[in-house]
Amino acid sequence: ATANATVQEMLTDRKNVQLKDQLWSTLGQIEERRGRVDEAITNYKKAAQTATPGSVQAAYAHLALGRLYFEK
Repeated sequence: ATANATVQEMLTDRKNVQLKDQLWSTLGQIEERRGRVDEAITNYKKAAQTATPGSVQAAYAHLALGRLYFEK
């Protein structure tokens, strides 16, 4: 299985509810490395939405979004 498929599978597992923000960020990183900027943005947005407000993960997702929009 690919890394993308593995992370997608983890997103559907109920025991990973607390990790959803990190999993979406990981998918964003995977898509970004593949050069698929629009998909990366979608995943980082989901990471920002599922992260606890004010958390490091929320800040990271917003930083990644800002960087991608700036470079676009």
